[in-house]
Order: sequence, then C-alpha cells, then structure tokens
Amino acid sequence: MTRQFLGWIVVLVLLGPGLSAVYGQGDGEPAMGSPEWDDPDAPVDKRFDRARKLHVEGRFDEAFALYDEILADRGPDAPTLTTYGNMKWKIGAMKEAEDLFLAAIKSMPKHIKARQFLGQLYFHQGRRKEARAVFEEMLKLPWLRDNVEHSARLNIARIDLLNGKWLDARKGFVFIRKEGNKAYRKSGDRGLRMIRDMLALEEWPRYDSRRLYLHFSPHLRQFEGSAAKKAFAEPLDAFLEMAVAKLGMPMPEPWHLYIFEDDGECSVKTGRKTAHGWDYSWWLSYVALDSDYGPKHAIAHQLAARWGGSRPISVLMVEGFCAYMAGDFKNPHARAAALYEAGHLPSIETLQKFQRKFDQFGIGASFVRYLIDTYGFDKFHEMWRWFNVVVNAPQHKQGRSREIHWDSALDELFRKAFGVGFADVERDWRRSLSRGR
Repeated sequence: MTRQFLGWIVVLVLLGPGLSAVYGQGDGEPAMGSPEWDDPDAPVDKRFDRARKLHVEGRFDEAFALYDEILADRGPDAPTLTTYGNMKWKIGAMKEAEDLFLAAIKSMPKHIKARQFLGQLYFHQGRRKEARAVFEEMLKLPWLRDNVEHSARLNIARIDLLNGKWLDARKGFVFIRKEGNKAYRKSGDRGLRMIRDMLALEEWPRYDSRRLYLHFSPHLRQFEGSAAKKAFAEPLDAFLEMAVAKLGMPMPEPWHLYIFEDDGECSVKTGRKTAHGWDYSWWLSYVALDSDYGPKHAIAHQLAARWGGSRPISVLMVEGFCAYMAGDFKNPHARAAALYEAGHLPSIETLQKFQRKFDQFGIGASFVRYLIDTYGFDKFHEMWRWFNVVVNAPQHKQGRSREIHWDSALDELFRKAFGVGFADVERDWRRSLSRGR
C-alpha cells in the first residue's frame, strides 16, 4: 500500500462534505458537461489512458504509481479511484479495493460503476447482506444503464437463491433471461437450473452449523442430528475459522455444502460428472464421501477463489493449495516422488498446458508444499496474488491462438514473488523429490 494511496483515503475521510469547497463540486457532483457527467467511465486525464495501457500489459506497479500521480494532482477523481480499486481487487488487495470504491462513491455519488464493483466485491467475499444493500440502492437510481441493472438483478437473484427465496430468485433469473444480453441470458438459464437442482435436494436432511448449511444424501443415514454435528459441523466450522484467520480474509456468511454418497449419485441428481466441484461465483460446494477430496478440500476451494482476488488459472496450483490447506496428504510428496522415480513426472510447463490431464492433485500437493516450505507462506501468497496478472500479460501470449508461453510467464512471476527464476525453482523441486523430501 503506497503512502499516497493511504493519504488520499485519509483525506476523503477527514474532508467529507467539505470536498466540494476544495474541488469546486457542489454535493460531490461534477459540473455539467464534464466527462464525469456525460459518461462516468470516461477518462478524465490523458495519463488515465496510459495507466490503463500499463494495466493491460500487466505492469501494475507502474500503473499504480501513475494513478497515485493523477490523484495527487486532481484529488479524489471517481473514475480513477474506481479503476484503481478494480486493479487492487485483481491482485487480492481487497480492503484497499473496498476503500477505493467507497472513496469514488463519496467523491461522486452518481458514479454507477463504483457502486457496481463494490456490490460485486462484497458478494465475492461472501458478505451477502452488504452486497444486497448496494445492489438494491443501485436499482433506485434513475440513470441506471441496462447492463448495470442486469448485473444488479442477477446478483440479487443469486443472493435470493442462496437464502432459499426460490420465487424471488426465479423472478430475477427469468427477468435476466428475457431482458439481458447473451452472457446474462446464459447466467439466467444457469440460475434457473440451480433452482431446479437445489429444489431436488431440498428434502435432504440438513444441518445448519454456525458457518455452513450442510445437506446430507438420504443414503448417509449415519449422519443425522448429533452425529452430523460431531462428524461434520464442529470440525468443519473449526477448519473454516482456522483457514479464514490464516488467509487474513473476512468470514463469509454461511453457504451450502452438499454431501453425496458418491460421484454417481451427484451425476444423477445434478448432471455433474463428479462431486469434486465448486460454483465459486455462486457460493455452492459439493463433495462425495468416497472421493479423494473431502469436505475440507471443498471449503478450501471456495476460499482459494477469493484469497488472491481471483482463482489462478492453474489446476496444479489450485489443487495443490487446497490439498495443503485441507491436509489431504500425510506425505504430500509421495505421488510426485513415485512419478519422478519412474521417469514419468511431467514438467510444470506440460502440466500447465494440459490442465485436464495428469495427476494435478497429487503433483500440485507436492509442488505447492515445496514452494511454501522453501520460500514461506507470505511469498507464496504474493505469487498467488500476481499469478493471473502476470501470465495473462500480452508479452506471454503467442501466435494467433494467444496461448500462454508458460516458461516465460512463470519465470517473470517467480522472480517477482520469490526472487528466483522458474527453471531454478523447478529443478530444485525435482531434486528434492529424488532425495525423498
């Protein structure tokens, strides 16, 4: 967090309504005819385009410095604060992002995008009551644009779904399906399917713990009442509280965890091929008792999707991190070491290119544990936060397909986070496997 960033947040808090006297805006509103009035998303400074270009190129540190410069010159400028907040979100600086969105709204209450992003951030963090309040306030605004209205209604419908308000949720999804563009219509269809699936499971035995809504397959009769509390509710609540504290995240409101007897039952009930899944944008989790992936792993997936702003586009990293958090292996290196000794351990680049193949779970458990043990949890978090920003930068995309050049992308990422090149990290990890680490 930069000194200038902190300074402008403090200024906004201290000055409050007095900002109008400093910046010449009555009640926080821009003058008629200004870019802010005509289009809340319009650039307000030539440097803004340069900062956005740096943003697209993944050069966030330079973009941050430029946004700080703009704010230092212009004061609390709503479009700049909003874009700055969105970038902070992308690297998992959630509190900073929230402060920037709130500052943008305080600076210019008519800036709809700041409200939209703030509501989405709250929902992303599992703060559903706060998210709903923001979205409902947005719907009252007379200048609301269609795409923003559809976003607000979609998120309210998702919240109604999680709260078991089936009719309200259905009304919202039907509206989106009818009025939205192609992407929103797709989300509306998915929401309606979610209602169908959840209603089909509504008769399942349910146990509400302090942190989770646990739904048990009727085939799991051994987990009812006090048995459910002892076997699942108490240990999962304790795990979630530990994990949230370790990751430095706010405690999300309770969400639904469906516990199937096996993958076959999950497939019949929901159409999923496996219960090893999570709808992280919808706050729904699934697990099968006969699976390698236990309930703690399913919970870890929800947290992993929010720890760095977004989930890294790496099955290897995500599965490995969830295995680390859930304690899935007594020896996290066993599977990778066996493959190494047999000469069948793929390179990390190959694992990244073919993410649906290989034992990403077992190999990821080893690689992530090695990174954390070698470089520390804080540096691993730094890598996690910057993963998508770095690997999606245009300099790491190749050919017409724009596929990621994983060697160069991971090299930049690892040097940024660990101070060591990717090739050296992978070499040392593989050597550690040969030593039976």
